[in-house]
Amino acid sequence: MGSSLGGVVSFYLGWQWPEVFGKVACLSSTFTFCDNLLDRGMEEKKRTIKIYLDSGWPGDNYEATRSMRDRLIWKGYRPGSELL
Repeated sequence: MGSSLGGVVSFYLGWQWPEVFGKVACLSSTFTFCDNLLDRGMEEKKRTIKIYLDSGWPGDNYEATRSMRDRLIWKGYRPGSELL
């Protein structure tokens, strides 16, 4: 679990090593910083992890968080069980 860039690191670790980190929580995360995790979430296969996304609004990385949520749902993550 992490906030801002810590959320990016949390997501990255879970995405890279889902067998180690089965759950991740990302609070107000800047998913487009450096290694664009929004693109990776679309281009790479679905991982077996549970993901919690949260963000304040406005201006607290709300749009990036919402975009990540939408992409993960498109990828097949089920809201309420795999994605919160």
